[in-house]
Amino acid sequence: MEYGDRIGEPILIMAIMVVIAVVARQPLLFAGAAGVAAIVITRFTIATYHIIQCQNTLEITQQLRRPQVIRDRPVTLSVDVESTTPQPREAPVEVTLEWSPGIRGTTRHFEIPPTQTNSHFEVELTPDAVGDHEIPPPTITYTPLPGVMTATFRTGSAASLQAAPRQPTGVRLRRGGKGSVTSFGLQGSGEDDYGEGLDPNELREYVSSDPLRYIDWNTTARQNEPYVREYDPETDSDLMCLISHSEAMDVGIPGQTMLDYAKQVGMGLLALAESEGDPAGICTVDGTGDLVYRPPTTQISTYRQMQDVLSSLQPNSRHDPPAPDVPNRVLGTQDSNRRAERLDTTTSFGTTLSSFYQSRLNYRTVSADSPLLGAIEYLDTTRTDETHLLCICGDEDRSSVYTAAQLAGTQFDVVTLFITPTVLYDPDALATPTTAYETYRSFEEFRQRLERIDDVTVLEVAPGDRLEGLLSAQQRGEQA
Repeated sequence: MEYGDRIGEPILIMAIMVVIAVVARQPLLFAGAAGVAAIVITRFTIATYHIIQCQNTLEITQQLRRPQVIRDRPVTLSVDVESTTPQPREAPVEVTLEWSPGIRGTTRHFEIPPTQTNSHFEVELTPDAVGDHEIPPPTITYTPLPGVMTATFRTGSAASLQAAPRQPTGVRLRRGGKGSVTSFGLQGSGEDDYGEGLDPNELREYVSSDPLRYIDWNTTARQNEPYVREYDPETDSDLMCLISHSEAMDVGIPGQTMLDYAKQVGMGLLALAESEGDPAGICTVDGTGDLVYRPPTTQISTYRQMQDVLSSLQPNSRHDPPAPDVPNRVLGTQDSNRRAERLDTTTSFGTTLSSFYQSRLNYRTVSADSPLLGAIEYLDTTRTDETHLLCICGDEDRSSVYTAAQLAGTQFDVVTLFITPTVLYDPDALATPTTAYETYRSFEEFRQRLERIDDVTVLEVAPGDRLEGLLSAQQRGEQA
């Protein structure tokens, strides 16, 4: 509580009158002091009454439009103020919002007129830091009688805002069931491997020196530990990473869509290939049939370029990274490769010029009716060596995905599909656990159907522990 001049000054006057009455022996001054005291008590009582009434009748609700957002992304905070008494207040009410230092907001203070019983405010909040942020109940400042008393108190409900990283941090790769095969961070690590060879010899446990392409997915999934299948020394296959970035991949909250997770898997696979010195290339295709292709290579500069291409992908659009200077005359793929082969890479000049030829991206257009199928057909015509195809896509068009997987299984030596189940990314679908569980069961049946294709392994790309949460919700529903 803060007391104003209309309380402090009368008390001072009353004290002076009492002192004079005692010194001058004037009893009438005591009566005057008593009158001043009555005025002070009356003002204090009236102000206290209105403050208590305001505390008891004022209801404030804070609600975030989304309780979880990506860092640096704005979210709307709605504030509803309601007075349960029909009588107008004696003075306006000032509402002050508060939030942690890790959040930026557009405004903090609002004033509600005395005659207004219902008010609605919206504030745009932007988290600057990752983590949980508490938004405490608003602070109310109320002065029923100006100059007498000002009350400051909290009322209403608190709100919690969770700020997630700008990029996925918990990418899980699964092959049916609950067991996690492996996981990727933002850029992947040398501990998470993938791939298979061609001419099998025997199975054994994985060691850090093993080439990543020799992991046997089937045994790894069964044992829940990485196993490799040894191959003949002459076996060496290229790795081709194909990723779809159609509009259908733009499902999920900003920064954690199906495409965001698909890109992280692709960049992780390239990072692992680079760590093992395996030749790797990329191919991206959107929903309109626009295709970008980079043939397999082991050059470090080209690995970086391919990762930049993947990280810049947007649904049905692409922002190419800055390319190194290249000869003015655009060369075809075959011409460029022939010239690169003739260079003497033992010299500094030859090494520098070789990167100009080998860092080029090829642009094509395939059928818009089935872009994924068209991309696989194109890759089949460009490969010159044994190839392990790593295809990352969604399940929006299951018929096209199945047809593409059939073609890939017949044309490529080994095929691994990484599929993002739409149901695990769509917040609206997850809001109804029973329906979401049935939808996920349908996806798992589709994944198993794909795995019955020869030489095709299918892994789902799951966001963190969302599947475990869905299964737990389903079990609780069945028990209830």
